[in-house]
Amino acid sequence: AAARQQIQEVPEPGTPQYDLLQETAMADLLLSRWVAGEAEDLGIEVTDREIDEELETIINDQFGGQKQFDRFLEQSAFSDEDARERVRLQLLSQRIQEDILGTELPDIPDDEIVDYYDENIEQFQTPETRDVRTVLNPDEAKAQDAFAQLSADDSPASWKKVAQQLSTDEATSGLGGLRQGVAQGQNEPALDEAIFSAREAELVGPIETPAGFYVLQVEQINEASTQELDDQTRQQISQTLASEQQQEVAAEFQADFLAKW
Repeated sequence: AAARQQIQEVPEPGTPQYDLLQETAMADLLLSRWVAGEAEDLGIEVTDREIDEELETIINDQFGGQKQFDRFLEQSAFSDEDARERVRLQLLSQRIQEDILGTELPDIPDDEIVDYYDENIEQFQTPETRDVRTVLNPDEAKAQDAFAQLSADDSPASWKKVAQQLSTDEATSGLGGLRQGVAQGQNEPALDEAIFSAREAELVGPIETPAGFYVLQVEQINEASTQELDDQTRQQISQTLASEQQQEVAAEFQADFLAKW
């Protein structure tokens, strides 16, 4: 336990640090006994060959070879037998989990999928968003100048020119002021209201906000949509419900396991 916490020397017995390490070691040993006992009650066994194969996979995949694995054993104060015992317990734990949860997700009845879809319809809805061009300037006169220039010519080229000259918004000034996929509630209230009350292609402003004065134009309105309950959506919901079922079974087993041992 000390080695795993990178403590060079085991503390003296009776010290708080020693007591803490002892508690950690005891909990580790007890859990190992509990797992072995549960496996025995379920009739689960692992063979030496299975341990050898799993250990070889661990050495190659997780450590990159025997040399690095040997270094790990030395640093962790593990013997080869300790390592094999760890692998045995890992395999037993996996087999217990497979026995409790199965190896595949459970099938979910279609009526439960439909009920989940109806009760959680907001998860499958995409709200309206808007692509909007903006010019921001703390000086109202300069914002009014931007509005005048864009009133005369609101082409993308004009927006690019005006934004570069008059917008203090560094994130969009080089993009012709364009912000795509703006959702309601993402901006300060005054700007948010102006964006979502404007008609498409309508030039609006200057709008006063704490950040300064905005001139804006909604370039495109992306309508709200709802994902249909098609095969893909059914599969998505089925996986969600199946995972929830497995989590409930696992939680019940964990409670019973602790109570039992």
